[in-house]
Amino acid sequence: MKKLFYIFAAAVAMTLASCDQYDGDERFEEITGENGSTGGDTGESFTRRILVEDFTGQGCVNCPIGAQLLTQLKEEVYGERMITVSMHAGGLSLGYPLHSETAEEYMSALSVKNNPALGINKKTAWDGVIDNWTSLISQEAADETADMDITMASTLNGRELEVLYSVDFCNDVTDSLGVQIYLIENDIIDYQSTPQGHNEEYKHNHVFRMSLNDVWGKTLKGESGEIRYLKGEKYYGSTAKVTIPEDYNIDNCALVGYVFTYSDDETKHIAEVLNTNEAHL
Repeated sequence: MKKLFYIFAAAVAMTLASCDQYDGDERFEEITGENGSTGGDTGESFTRRILVEDFTGQGCVNCPIGAQLLTQLKEEVYGERMITVSMHAGGLSLGYPLHSETAEEYMSALSVKNNPALGINKKTAWDGVIDNWTSLISQEAADETADMDITMASTLNGRELEVLYSVDFCNDVTDSLGVQIYLIENDIIDYQSTPQGHNEEYKHNHVFRMSLNDVWGKTLKGESGEIRYLKGEKYYGSTAKVTIPEDYNIDNCALVGYVFTYSDDETKHIAEVLNTNEAHL
């Protein structure tokens, strides 16, 4: 099995090396981790980042208050350790242009129904009330280390996007893991209800656009046997090629990737996000 990964690694390396052959609007950017490394760190741990999903809606008067709080927490407390995605789902998102059916599935899986609502690492959720968000995020962020880290590299040929990713391990892991990659967009100017009234020029950030590994992610292939992922090893995967819709501003798009454990039920949903990372397209 390890030989297969080395072959795939070589294929990835060849892909990276060929990026200077692209012309015109074809672009490639290698995405590195927080420490600037493409992986392979065999130290005791990696920095753990948390995935915070804000379930919001353009018809939700209080949602901008929640968004402002998350921005403040990221800027003043957590920095790069906190990655935010705005999921336009729920009753107050219906009928508006940023609403997402996939985001609705994520919201339903967390058993939250009201806007605004908060999800942290796919396992902690809070419905409708903003007051407790700070403490919930603090509790989840208390553990600052992770057994693995994810890095991403994107190829963009015109509007056709493919993402290669690798997951590095600093400890042996026995659980079966999956990887999900989101495409998000920043600086979208569109309508939003606010406590001050209707705002036609509201700036929406971190907006979930699509999942690149289907809805519930893709299994990260590992070793056979009890230990599925070995300390010091790098495991690879890739998304299917997708065409970015014309109404998405590519210059404002980014990737959010995360490694997760699966739930035990037959749905194969995500049980918990173990580490996450973000990179501009």
